[in-house]
Amino acid sequence: IDHPSVRYALRQSSVAALICDVLGDSAFAYKATLFDKHTEGNWLVAWHQDLSIPVQQRVELDNWTGWSCKEEVLYVQPPAEALSKLVALRINLDDCDNDNGPLRLLAGSHRLGKLQHRDVSQYREKHVEQTVTGLRGDGLLMRPLLIHASSKATVEARRRVLHLEFANFDLPVGMDWHRRVALAG
Repeated sequence: IDHPSVRYALRQSSVAALICDVLGDSAFAYKATLFDKHTEGNWLVAWHQDLSIPVQQRVELDNWTGWSCKEEVLYVQPPAEALSKLVALRINLDDCDNDNGPLRLLAGSHRLGKLQHRDVSQYREKHVEQTVTGLRGDGLLMRPLLIHASSKATVEARRRVLHLEFANFDLPVGMDWHRRVALAG
């Protein structure tokens, strides 16, 4: 989230306006991830929900579980109530079609709350998936609890996506977001 290109994207009035329309003027970015599928880095992502948020310190609280550390950053899985308030914006940095590993999702599944892995699989078996394609510069606004996946690319075409995550609330007393970046005013 501290990369200059990410900070530039967060300063764009169109990004700020979109996020503030959904989360209000107190919205901020807390995480950024670059997904880069290409010939040497082509992977499959199984059906899942995004359940972890980055925090500065560990505080033992009821329903705050799944503590982990990735690249020296501490993560926790908050309760469904907190996760349901988050929003992610995925921005295509390259064109994305059905052949280069697009995002697949189960529309409306974010309303189910936080699911166990077996429940994600069962839900997926009973619902029709949607494939999200788009052009460079297109974006998708989604809730992290949305059940989603992506396949390996079947062509030699690069697919990069900037995945930004946003919130508009403070964490419980004693716990702070790992990063908190204000949006353009």
